[in-house]
Amino acid sequence: MLSISKITSSDPVIIKIEGRIDGLTSKQIQTEIDEILESGVKNLILDFAGVFYLSSAGIRVFINEMKKINAIGGQMFFVSLSYHILEIFNISGLSSIFKVFNSYQEITDLLNKANADTKTEPAQ
Repeated sequence: MLSISKITSSDPVIIKIEGRIDGLTSKQIQTEIDEILESGVKNLILDFAGVFYLSSAGIRVFINEMKKINAIGGQMFFVSLSYHILEIFNISGLSSIFKVFNSYQEITDLLNKANADTKTEPAQ
């Protein structure tokens, strides 16, 4: 069983995922993310607080979606990973590929800093 809900609808969109991410449910996540990207959103925050299982099929979906997001100049962030899921990220090397944070505030601070840096760059 998998539950996906959008917490915010503006950029960045926060997606709360709960349950198992496996071969049967990963397509549902892919569809949801693709629909959000098609609406013009570039940045996603994936809340993993309720995720208790992640298979290789789920990992593959996130890698493919991250490539799409990077291609449009966006970013994908993961927040609130359980110890078990964080271990999967660390062992598989995903923590060096994906942007993993403990809190929404860390992501907000990073995005605000990036926006401030963009605004203060001199015109060329």
